[in-house]
Formats: sequence, C-alpha cells, structure tokens
Amino acid sequence: MNSIAVCLLIALAATAYAPATAVSASALPAVGTRQPVQHPPQTRQKLCDFAVQASRAQALPMDQDPVFRAPPAEAKAALGVLRKDLMAGQPEVVAAAERQLAELLHGPHGPTLARLAMLDRTPAVQLAGIRAALPLASQHPRLFAFLPTLDAKTPPALARAVVAFNFATHCDAPVLFSLDGLEHPDPAVVADLIDRTAALAGHLRDAAPIDRLVAWLMRRQGPPVLRARAVRALGHLGLVKLSNVWQQLAGDASPEVAAEAWPAWAQVAPGAAQVGLSAGGFADSRPLLSWGALRAAADACALVPDRCDRAVRGYLGSKVAVIDPISGEKVQLSRVAEQVLRYWSVAGE
Repeated sequence: MNSIAVCLLIALAATAYAPATAVSASALPAVGTRQPVQHPPQTRQKLCDFAVQASRAQALPMDQDPVFRAPPAEAKAALGVLRKDLMAGQPEVVAAAERQLAELLHGPHGPTLARLAMLDRTPAVQLAGIRAALPLASQHPRLFAFLPTLDAKTPPALARAVVAFNFATHCDAPVLFSLDGLEHPDPAVVADLIDRTAALAGHLRDAAPIDRLVAWLMRRQGPPVLRARAVRALGHLGLVKLSNVWQQLAGDASPEVAAEAWPAWAQVAPGAAQVGLSAGGFADSRPLLSWGALRAAADACALVPDRCDRAVRGYLGSKVAVIDPISGEKVQLSRVAEQVLRYWSVAGE
C-alpha cells in the first residue's frame, strides 16, 4: 500500500476516534517555529498509578465494590435485552441499542454492567460495551483489566475502542499497554495512538509514553508515513531533549521521515541544524527532502539568513510540487520558499 493510500485510509477513520486535544499531525505544517503546546512544568499532570488505584479498591467489601458487585436482576435483564439487539445486525436496531446501553451504564450499576459487557464473547456486544463505558474510564480505571488483548489480531474497530478507553483512564498501565498497538497492521490504529500520545505529552511529567513512541520511531520498522506523522506530532512539542533524535532521523532512509525531522531539529537546535543544512541538507535533490530543508531553514537561519538565503531563493522559480504524505495535500516548493523569506523578514524586525 503506497503512502497516499495509507494517508487516505487514516483520514477516513480519524473523525470518530480523534482525541479532543490531539496535536494536528495531519495538517500541513506551518513555516517557522510554532508555539509549543506543552504546559509550564508546574501545571503538568502525572498519569495516575494504576496499581495504587487497584489496591485501594480491593479494601472494599465485594457488595460495595462498584465494579465487582453483582448487579440487580432487573439491571442484568435489561443488559440481556440490549445484548440481543446488538447481535441482531440491523443498523437501526443496533444504533438504538448502543444509545440505550450508554444510558444504562450511566446509571448506578454502570461499572459492574460495563464489566459484564466487556467480558462478553460476542464481538459486537464487547465493542458496544467498551464504547458505552468510555465515560466511566477515569473514575473506574480498573475496568481496563477486562478489556480484550490489544495485538496485531485485534479487529481495527475494537483496537481503537480499547485505545480510546485506555487513554481515557489517564493511568500509567493502561496508557503504556495501549502503546503495544504501535505494531498493529491497521494504519488508522497506529495514527490514533500517535496522536493521543502527542496530545498527552505536552502536559505530562511522565516521560514513558514519549519514550515508547520514540523507541518505536528509532526501530525504523513502521510504515514511513506513520513514522513521519509521529515526528511531526512530537516535533510540534518543541522538546529539546529530542534534539539528538531529530538529528539522527534527518538522515533517515525514508524521505518522508527525514523531511519532518529537519524542521523538528531546527526548532529545538537551530544552530546545529543550520550547520547541517550548510553541510549538505540542501544538496539532496529529492523533492520531499527539499521541502524539509526549506522548512528547517526558517528556524535554523532566522538569525543568520544570509547563510541559507541563496539556497532558499533558488527555489523561487521552481515548478516542483510535493504531496504531503501525512495530509495528502499538494505543496509548491516555490511558495514555501516565499514563506521562509517572509518569515525571516518578520523575525528580523
């Protein structure tokens, strides 16, 4: 499957599952430094300790445990009725049952009914149960223990529902277990994980989710378009500690990845990136690499534009266009060169 096809596949699936605070990795990147989305250190949060949450709940008597207590007969019967409707396969009946299930789980016996739905052996019921239980995730993160395994064989829709629930718990173990999904064969599942991890990264003190995503990047085993998406999403955060990572990936064999690593590197280490551009960053004739070098020049040479001026102006008359492998949009290199020169003029005022 080529990169454009992967891009379209991801875009079609994105709207239903996109995290509310996700970094817009799929949008065309701006020229020049963007404001990092991370919050000041004193306001950053920490993922909750799942083990501590679970141990506290174990002290409750079984009949008072909202997750493990037996539901009343009438509540269990109501779940049984909805289960039959969810298995019916008729779109209108299933949609109505999903709405009613969400209302049922919103009630006083929601957590224990959610547990039963998540453990159901019928995929349609299990999927509907996970989706309906999403509002319970942060208050009852122990429900994570009843989710199906997330691996390469997990159906894409179920995998994305599991990822959404795990991230909604805002607890360490569920989030880190979700990142096993980076090896999933469906590109939309991996893109969802990348976006959610980047969305968390800007306001977390925890380094583990970012470390896992960076480790996946550096293994160089994922599809180039998805690795490029991860570089763009993390690069947007302006994390200085990733400077060496971006430097290495600026030489990546995949032009999609290298084109995103150059501007990410220039944002956090403009001096080093400027030296890299002068040493050969502009020498690569591959259009995607030219696009990456142009965007990098905006930051790398903002204070010393004369060092990149000739190379950038060389693209003003270019008829070359590239397709952004992440958004699928067409980009004229001449227009990017104009934007870089305009950015320098504003930065120098």
